[in-house]
Order: sequence, then C-alpha cells, then structure tokens
Amino acid sequence: MNFSGRNPTRRNRKIGCKSQGYKRRKSFGIPNPSNDSRCFYEKLNSAVEFEYALNSQRFTVFVEPTAPGWKYFLSVQDIIELLKLIPEADRAGLSVVVFRQPKRKERIFSPVWGRMAYWAEFGRHTGMSVVIEAQPLDYNYRLKKHVGPVFTQELDALRRDGHRVDITSRYIEISCPPEAIRATQLFRTVPHEIGHHLDYQQKVEAAFDRNEGELDDLISLFFARPQQEREAFADRYAEEVMGAFRRHGIVPFPPLSNRVEAGLNPDWFFFDAVSKYP
Repeated sequence: MNFSGRNPTRRNRKIGCKSQGYKRRKSFGIPNPSNDSRCFYEKLNSAVEFEYALNSQRFTVFVEPTAPGWKYFLSVQDIIELLKLIPEADRAGLSVVVFRQPKRKERIFSPVWGRMAYWAEFGRHTGMSVVIEAQPLDYNYRLKKHVGPVFTQELDALRRDGHRVDITSRYIEISCPPEAIRATQLFRTVPHEIGHHLDYQQKVEAAFDRNEGELDDLISLFFARPQQEREAFADRYAEEVMGAFRRHGIVPFPPLSNRVEAGLNPDWFFFDAVSKYP
C-alpha cells in the first residue's frame, strides 16, 4: 500500500504562534510606505492653502476637505483670534497650522484632538506645525472603567469643557457635543501644543544659540525626557496662559465665522454650516 506521507493527526507546529500564516497576513496598522518618508499626518488631499500674518510672524494654513459625517468644530478665524492673544515670543517659529481629516486606520490607532509636529513637510512648506483634526458628528466613545490618575485628571477637564461623562459598572461613557469639542480643541488643545513648541524652543533652539551643545545632541536629550514630563510642561503652560485670559474675561469667546475670501467650504465647519440655516 502506498502512503501519501500526510498525517492528519499531526498539527501545524506554528498554530497559536505569531508566525502562523505570516506570509498570508498583512499587518493592520497605519500605512507607512517605504518610498515616502513623510508621517501620515503630513499627507493632505486637496487641501486649501493660504497665508496669514500676525504682526511680524507669517504662517501658512492648510484646510483639508472633511469626509461625510465629519466636521471641524472650530474655524480658522477662531485659531487666528487665539494666536493673537498668545505672546508673540511664545509662538515664534510656528510656521504652519493644519486642519486635517483623519483616515479610518489613523483614527483607530492615533485618535487625537490635535498634535504638535516639531518638524513637518507640507508640500513646499516645512517647519513646526500645529495640526487640528476633524471630529465625527454625534461623537461619543467608551473607555474601560479602570484608568490611571493621569486620565482621571483628563476626565475632569472634559467635564469642565462641557462633555458628558457617565460612569457605568464596566465602562466610562463620554458624549461630546459640538460646543464641548470646540472648547477642548480651541481653549485646551491649541495652547497645549503651543506649550510643547515653547518647551522645544527653550531646551533645544535657545540652548543651541547659547552654544550649549550640538543640535542633534540637544534634540536627542529633549526627546529622551519622559513623555509625562513633556506633557506636564505643556499642561502647565496652557493652564497659566488660559487661566489669565479667563480671569480677565477674554476667553471663552463665541464661534467666529471664516472669512469669505479664504475660499473655504462652510460645510467643512460645523458652526459655519449651522449658521446657513434658520
């Protein structure tokens, strides 16, 4: 009798291991093509581009069209008005402001209100950038109930911004109305990112100007610091600056509409789109 050599009782040795089916399975994550050195948030599609000047500072604004069911909950004019309040020395070196529409995988793996890019490339424009991300309409999400002390403070800040935070037996349910999203992004996220920018300016660029080390070494030392330390610096800056503005009644200010000459679609912005209807 001839045998095929196949033994159906013998299991694949790789079953249950990471290498099982490795050649047939693609990794699920944010695409990172090897022929493109840009980070995912530097890749914009059909973005509107225009220039702004605040006193002696000039910077470029990019606005990417939003996807169906997504909006920007603050306008370009909102950010311009806030930047006018920030001391010019604190925002010196900021060259780009970006409104971007996150893609599906980016939203899964890197969900943020906004981010600071210490160096980014948007076409012919490069430099330090603040990136604000579009958010979905009727935005709500849930977290596991057991969170660390750092996020407990974040929950308190979300409540102050106007988000609804409900704690159930298993989860923390967070509902985000439009006014709360605007408050979080405009009056907390943007100053927080400016704080990161100022931290970098003081510890890297100013130190380099004082001949305290090579630029590459200073950059390495900056990012070698614990992330919690860098976040604490940005939080302190945002709290100090915005606290002073609140005490003087300067913020919060109501939503500002985008200028008509900017060539922006009002439907990309929640409050501009709402204002078109009675």
